[in-house]
Amino acid sequence: MTTDTGTVVRIIRDRGFLFIRSDTDQVDVFAHLSSFQRSPGFSFDEVTEGARVDFERLDGPRGPRADRITPSVAPPPVSRRRLGLDRVIDSREKAR
Repeated sequence: MTTDTGTVVRIIRDRGFLFIRSDTDQVDVFAHLSSFQRSPGFSFDEVTEGARVDFERLDGPRGPRADRITPSVAPPPVSRRRLGLDRVIDSREKAR
């Protein structure tokens, strides 16, 4: 189990799940509505695509899944793709 941050990329409300793209390795992580840590203004019904979230990443039987999802206060990563490069840098790495 590791703590991660990511962006909500797809929501399937009628089935009760969504996918979060991890900032760490750009993998889509499955999340069920029961994984949300409800707080005022933040629940499965209120989350939107593009929302930034923190979560605990677990290894599920079908791949990675998210648990204990909360709203993120971390800024989005800087994409070097805009600069013509393929990898994403995080806040610990300086842009050249």
